[in-house]
Amino acid sequence: MRFAGLHVPTEWIAAHGLQPERVLPSADEGCHCAAGACQVAAQLPAGPLIVTTQCDQLRRSQHDGFLLDVPAAWQSPSALRLWREELERLSRWLVRQGGSAPDRAKLVATADHHDRVRSDLRTNPRPERIAAWLCDGREDAAPAPTTGGIPIAVLGGPLPRGGDGWFAACAAAGLRVALDGSEAGERGLAPPLDRRLLHEDPLQAIAEAHLAMPDPGRRPDTALHEWVAAAVADRGLRGIIVRCDPFCDQWQLQADRLRHWAPLLVVESGEHPARRATRLEAFAEMLAC
Repeated sequence: MRFAGLHVPTEWIAAHGLQPERVLPSADEGCHCAAGACQVAAQLPAGPLIVTTQCDQLRRSQHDGFLLDVPAAWQSPSALRLWREELERLSRWLVRQGGSAPDRAKLVATADHHDRVRSDLRTNPRPERIAAWLCDGREDAAPAPTTGGIPIAVLGGPLPRGGDGWFAACAAAGLRVALDGSEAGERGLAPPLDRRLLHEDPLQAIAEAHLAMPDPGRRPDTALHEWVAAAVADRGLRGIIVRCDPFCDQWQLQADRLRHWAPLLVVESGEHPARRATRLEAFAEMLAC
């Protein structure tokens, strides 16, 4: 079952007997999150697409499928209740698409497996390994740790498969991506499930974890900044790159506040590779001083 969006619970799809498949944007579209995602979806085998309301461009684009309403306010009981009702509505739709409603034991087992995989990925946070799990459900072996380079974070929306040259460009400039904050990176890993609640009410545990994921559209946006601040302290990050898609106001508006945690560079997707390389090299030189 194809989907595009940060908060879609993959374990909820898998528990219905369907294979979750994240749709990432193509590299040659103006808005990666909308037109690019739908273009890639159109090239895949026929089938519906789950999208979320987090992005105006994506939810208003042409797609055949399900629109999942993700509450912007995430801390109130009413928001959590609305979110759970949305997941129940998604369940009914998944059943109509050929899935089967999971029983309690299957849901607990599926959610437990996904939670343990995410925990392992956070322990060995390699971008290619995380992307393989978040996009295709592949549990690849942990590659050797990358050494050398100035440790930085890359934040932003979904990157095309392969990173669209971003990781290679950072490495060439002497930067090491120690935190991949793109949608198919560490930011796409839901927080640990409440283990007690998982056995008492597995859907509630899934709902709580996925609603609390760090995202610039949350109100308040404390989850995003607490997550970035913790990564800067724990991993010794020297800088932050915010990779914005054109017309994406959410990340543009976050830039000034994110500067509080580390020196920051804003780069729009679609910049000419030579210009991007020059800016990354200049950023690396500044961080090295």
